[in-house]
Amino acid sequence: MKIIKILFSVLIAAVITSCGISDEKASLEFGLKVGEIYQIEITRDIKNYEDVNGEISDINQLLIVGYSFEPTSISNDGLVSLNGKIFSLKITQQGHLGSIEYDSNKDTLDIPILSKPYAALIGNTFKMQVLRDGTVKKVEGMNGNLEKILREMEIFQPEVFSKIKESLYDEFDDEILLETFERMFAFYPSNPVDINDSWEKTVKLSNYAPLNVKNSYSLLERNNGVAVISVNSEISTDTTTIGRRKKNDQYLRGKQNGKLQIDEISGWIRKAAFNYELHDATPKSRILENSSTKLLSSEIKISYNPVSGDSFKKIAFVPEAVVKGDGIGMTIAGMVVVFSSLILLFIVFSNTQKVLDLFSGAKKVKNVKSDDVKKKDDLTGEVNAAIATALYFYFQEAHDFENTVLTINRVSRTYSPWSSKIYGLRQYPRQK
Repeated sequence: MKIIKILFSVLIAAVITSCGISDEKASLEFGLKVGEIYQIEITRDIKNYEDVNGEISDINQLLIVGYSFEPTSISNDGLVSLNGKIFSLKITQQGHLGSIEYDSNKDTLDIPILSKPYAALIGNTFKMQVLRDGTVKKVEGMNGNLEKILREMEIFQPEVFSKIKESLYDEFDDEILLETFERMFAFYPSNPVDINDSWEKTVKLSNYAPLNVKNSYSLLERNNGVAVISVNSEISTDTTTIGRRKKNDQYLRGKQNGKLQIDEISGWIRKAAFNYELHDATPKSRILENSSTKLLSSEIKISYNPVSGDSFKKIAFVPEAVVKGDGIGMTIAGMVVVFSSLILLFIVFSNTQKVLDLFSGAKKVKNVKSDDVKKKDDLTGEVNAAIATALYFYFQEAHDFENTVLTINRVSRTYSPWSSKIYGLRQYPRQK
């Protein structure tokens, strides 16, 4: 019983230990390593319904840009400096300028003139700085790249040149990239979080219109060093800020929902998907100024995909997560529980007879002292002879006594000459 009590104590301690380990909170932060290269594709699928000078137009755009990031240094206060580069681009757009189609993985020759500025973006680099909490402090270098691209473009129509310039700057200038990456890294919590914990962050955007995006995040699950986070956001016009170029000064409302997969070691996005919905909420009494374009509604799908293209829920083994403490404790607790259970089962099965005797009410047999037990002598010849004699008489008595009587019955036979030998003789023998 003492052994069983000890084993139960070990099992309870293991369960408590495993529960404490599983409750360890996740510290999510921007923790890329210097010298490593991180790649990701940002996909944006936009469907806009706009009122341009009283004419309703449908603007569709699919933009897929592949970025690579290489951390170069990390300061003592956690500021990460990176070199960024555009290594792939695909665009499909129907708009005021007409149709624009380009895919850097396929199109290399005979590129249409409207697509050439996008083709020239491949290989352009920029620099950026990001804090541990995901705040993007600076993006620089792309404005100079865009100016160089536009100088080299042979576009002689002023209106077309102006539209292309506006389109490029609306997508890739320093300020727009800062907003893009700030929205990308806005999910980092300020404190360690546990499953079902929630936190909020607000991001200000000013690309198309001044917007406040109030994000509400929640940690859904953790699995082998990968955290899954859900996001639900409320989007509204920032009435205290005027747009960067006053492109669209109107009231907008919308919402966002999505899910992210985050590597707990580096804080890097493994995969994410978001859906935006925007609609015009401008009061009828308000007159839009400084803008000839009014956004009626918008549907935006933004996703962040690894270049390898693995599935959303596919999770690879991460040794660093085990070293960090997400797996060692659980492994030890699991082994203690399993081996303790096996030992307990061994003790139970080896004492089954005693348990049955206990429940059946059998009396316990008292131990007899060794001094009271007489030693058995070795068998002698006389004893063996007596035993053999007894066995002989025993087996003899096992049979009934039988009388030995022989009975002879004479059988009379009828005479037949067919078997007589006298008839086989040619001469009858004389008798003397």
